[in-house]
Amino acid sequence: MPKMLSSIWKRRLIDLNSKKIKWSPSQKDAIFTKYREDGKSCNLLVSAAAGSGKTAVLVQRIIEKLIPEDLSKSIDANKLLVVTFTNAAAHEMAERIKKSLDENLLYAKRSGDILRQKLIKKQQLLILDSEITTIDAFCMRLIRKHFNVLNIAPDFLVADEAQAELLADDAMEELFSELYEENSREFTDLLLMYASNRSDTGLQNLIKQIYDFIIKIPDSFLWLFKNTEALRLENGIKNTPWYKKMQDMGKSELSYALSMSEEALGFIFSGGDTETMVLQNPPEKGNPIYDEWKAYYSVFYTYYAELKSICAKDGENQAKALSAFTLPQLRRNDALSDVDKDYLKSLGERIKGAVTSAKALLCIDEEKFLQLSREKLYPTATALYKITERFSEKFYEKKAAKNMFEFSDIEQLAYTLLSQNPDISGEIKAQYEEVLMDEYQDTSLLQEAIFSYVTNGSNLFCVGDMKQSIYRFRSSDPTIFKARLDRSSFDKKSTDRKIILSQNFRSRKEVLDSINDIFSAIMSENAGEIDYDEGQRLYVGNDTYQDTGFDLKSECVIIDSDSQSDEENEDLSEITLEARFIAEEIARLKGNHFKIQDKYGLRDIKNRDIVILMSSYKKSADIFTAELNARGIDCFAELDGYFERNEIRLMLALFKVISNPYADIPLISVLRSPICAFSDDELASIRKCKKGRFFSALKEFIALKNSGLLTDSEDIKTAKKAENFCKKLNRWRDYARYMPSDRLVWTLYEETDFYAFCGALYEGGEAQANLRLLFERAKQYESYGFRGLFGFIKYIERVEKRKKDMTSARLIGENHDVVRIMTIHKSKGLEFPVVFIAGGGRDFIRKLDSTKFIMHKDYGITLDYINFEENYTVISPLREFYSKISKAEQTSEDIRKLYVAMTRAKEKLYFVASAKNPKIAKLEGGKFSFDYVLSSKNFCELVFPVAKFSENWTIKNISADSLKLVSESEGKDSENYSKEIPNAAKLLEFTYPYADSALLPSKVSVSDLKINEATQIITKPGFLNEGKVSGAGYGTVIHTVLERLVPKKNMDFEYVKSCISELVLQEKLSKEEAELVNPNKILAFYRSDIGRRILESEKVFREQPFEVLVPLNLIYPDAKNAENEQIILQGIIDCWFIEGDEIVLVDYKTDSFSDISEIHEKYDRQLELYAYALHKMTEKNIKSKNIYLFSANSVVQCQ
Repeated sequence: MPKMLSSIWKRRLIDLNSKKIKWSPSQKDAIFTKYREDGKSCNLLVSAAAGSGKTAVLVQRIIEKLIPEDLSKSIDANKLLVVTFTNAAAHEMAERIKKSLDENLLYAKRSGDILRQKLIKKQQLLILDSEITTIDAFCMRLIRKHFNVLNIAPDFLVADEAQAELLADDAMEELFSELYEENSREFTDLLLMYASNRSDTGLQNLIKQIYDFIIKIPDSFLWLFKNTEALRLENGIKNTPWYKKMQDMGKSELSYALSMSEEALGFIFSGGDTETMVLQNPPEKGNPIYDEWKAYYSVFYTYYAELKSICAKDGENQAKALSAFTLPQLRRNDALSDVDKDYLKSLGERIKGAVTSAKALLCIDEEKFLQLSREKLYPTATALYKITERFSEKFYEKKAAKNMFEFSDIEQLAYTLLSQNPDISGEIKAQYEEVLMDEYQDTSLLQEAIFSYVTNGSNLFCVGDMKQSIYRFRSSDPTIFKARLDRSSFDKKSTDRKIILSQNFRSRKEVLDSINDIFSAIMSENAGEIDYDEGQRLYVGNDTYQDTGFDLKSECVIIDSDSQSDEENEDLSEITLEARFIAEEIARLKGNHFKIQDKYGLRDIKNRDIVILMSSYKKSADIFTAELNARGIDCFAELDGYFERNEIRLMLALFKVISNPYADIPLISVLRSPICAFSDDELASIRKCKKGRFFSALKEFIALKNSGLLTDSEDIKTAKKAENFCKKLNRWRDYARYMPSDRLVWTLYEETDFYAFCGALYEGGEAQANLRLLFERAKQYESYGFRGLFGFIKYIERVEKRKKDMTSARLIGENHDVVRIMTIHKSKGLEFPVVFIAGGGRDFIRKLDSTKFIMHKDYGITLDYINFEENYTVISPLREFYSKISKAEQTSEDIRKLYVAMTRAKEKLYFVASAKNPKIAKLEGGKFSFDYVLSSKNFCELVFPVAKFSENWTIKNISADSLKLVSESEGKDSENYSKEIPNAAKLLEFTYPYADSALLPSKVSVSDLKINEATQIITKPGFLNEGKVSGAGYGTVIHTVLERLVPKKNMDFEYVKSCISELVLQEKLSKEEAELVNPNKILAFYRSDIGRRILESEKVFREQPFEVLVPLNLIYPDAKNAENEQIILQGIIDCWFIEGDEIVLVDYKTDSFSDISEIHEKYDRQLELYAYALHKMTEKNIKSKNIYLFSANSVVQCQ
């Protein structure tokens, strides 16, 4: 490169992020480090904290390799392997790299650097074919390239879980047929041990469980074989992989029990050195402490003395002493307060649990265990191993016959290819100059094994954060990251180097300080599997945040659900209380114009700035949605209830009827649906003609009509309707015999007109999208070589049973102004200005091994011995050990999940929990003990004890009553209702007095009650209006603008115009709709007397939905026997505001009128009902009812 051009480039080099990011020293090291100090290449692990810019660093490292300052050191794009975990992440990374190359090319042209231009153009071509991919895609490409070595077809398909499960069932059924024919003693014994409900499904499920576990481990059956053989315990128990760990855990349980007894005595002594106080105060009468606490003191004195003695021993002596130790029971002491008794009782229970656990871990009878394991457990495990291996072979054959594999198969095939073919793995190692892995903390054992054959030992760059590893349930193994982190060094001479990125560029200092306080106390090597030390803390990296004038300290909100007063009829659930608080807090933030900082500066908070996070929201989403919507807050929760959607349930019922018309429930569902529109009376008439299956009655009813035996005109009509349905059903059943299921699905949509019908419903677009999803699933089903409607029904039932395969259609984008409700797992990788963590008081779901066969990747297998002849079970002596391991791993995962949730917040963090007397625990050396963390039942028990004493958290205690809305129906005197039971004659002569009322609706909308609008106006469908907006449509547009626009005093034409443009960007208005709005009309409204009063009011409510109970006579004055009847009135009030302590009601109208009397005649009643509803909801007087006419820029006051 000419010197002049090189100097220009050095001075003016730009890249993807240089204008935006000033790289920190650690980030620069992560970007540029390739070699050791001696010039040799090295592996590099980047431990990147949340918000540390790891993706930007990874992209910039790639750019520096493609177009470095020294062009001679450039690496071709196809010499890099970049691996991440999702297709979306891979796509985003590729787009970032392309964008950076484009920017660099532009500047190279401006600077006249011909050589650099040439290199960038070359890299732009190579990047199109480079490997920026997921692990699964990499493995897929690898085995397709070498299909001949693996003896598979190169055009295989990827099976989804439901398809694979159908094939697994087929394989299992075939295997068990063979096993029943063989009738071996081994198989018979296994059946008797593991059969459930006189069925072999228990054994089948166990075999699938074993298979599902080992298939994600490299050398799956070798692992199972070795661990089965290990049950022979040829070298005794002390040389097993679990013995030392189990001993350490047992001693830890003893230490915890001792510390709890010390805590109890410290509480009794009210301070002082426990050991000294114990020596000075024997548990005898006459001792003041004993006389006050009596048996409580004796028990904890004994606990302390015995446990201290046991802890001082070791080995067999300790085990013997522990085995002989019997825990004395706490006796009643009525002289103590309930609070003191409850506290000491809880400590006693924890001591008892720890001692029981320690006995299980330390007091194993080695001789008995050796005999049990060798004579009973080993033969059973061997038999299970053999059957599982046969199942695996048959399952693979089934998949190969269909030319489809699961992702686990693809990874296993890739591992087999690389591990058994050194020439192929050598070729791949030589292909890549560097292998870059993103989200390394989510790597599984099998994936790590695969990439050990892809890297050359010193060319791996991996980035991740173990504190964000939350996918263990998907087989990711955070200990892989931890092991590499431990063996890597900061030493620049090391082959395995590490760099820590601890600066957070996402969040404000207030958020980071509060997070550091929590995890410094709860995250450790044992709880979280990594110590939250100085290297793992979060440090402020973003110094551009401005002062907003608002309180940004994180808040820990504790809602006392027990504080609901007995007099209240409304008993709100904990979920409802949390939802109501969060909804009210969001409304408060918006009402107070809480400021958020974006790239343009400070602005008012919007719905889309807020997220509500929960571990799971399946049972909570509807409640949160209702509470938010009640306050006019738009929200969105992506639910998995696809099969609960009405349109899907109906179509699946129709499929079942076509497959088997004698299935009564699906048949009646279809007949009552819009597809057939049979009334209940019509179905009753059909039912009366014949007992048995409903389809038989249907055919009999048609036969009666054809034979002339039906005389009632309505019955004849019903029979014709039934006959028409049967003709269609026969035609559809004919279709099902030859038509592919996807084509049949769409044909049914068309012939029933159901797809078009759904489009006319409220939220019909979403319903149609769900139907299209069903069609696509049928298409996919057929593409895998499956055929027929019956098979498709079975497949869908399998998908539904798994409850995790299909999600309802999503008609919402990132720019929609809605509060997101999502799980913590789905929030990973996202960020939001304001985060609410809800459900903090909900107990963790612990999936402890209840199965009789337990597996662990590090410690092997164990199982219970089942003696079916004498009908007893010997619980494995190792079950307590495995349960403790499982609980510790799940607790660690929960702690990391809490970390992920909290680190999503940029500017304000809320932790919300419904809790009854939340625990307060002591910190030991700045941390909770591992045993305390392990015993915690929910997030609240981890967060509250820290937040309570932290200056970086605000504690808010909220009573349930303060969140309750007292309904109008409360206080009814139940004695007003008659308690007399009428005699039989009166019952028989009874005439329903409210027959007229029964014909009236139970709910009515205000808009349905407009006077003088009886004449129905038939308009053309929307698609025939050629893009024009109707008068009603214009009114909707104006309402949208007035609802969404944020008014301010002295606003001008340009401000209103810019707000309308913003609504277009937010997809609240179309361009055509926006063009209809005259900003001057909006300005005229706010410059009118009523508009100025709105601007001056501190409390303004727009587009306020309501539902209230009102007297039936208020709506229907002529209704008979309606004196005590009520009806639900619903509607949406355009605008109302508080003036003084009264309400001013405003309704917008875009109609044109020739006379003011028309306005009163048409709308006075409507506003009267709005006023009634507002008064009932707020108990405030209505000062005035106003209609603003946009056609005349004037206000009309209603009577």
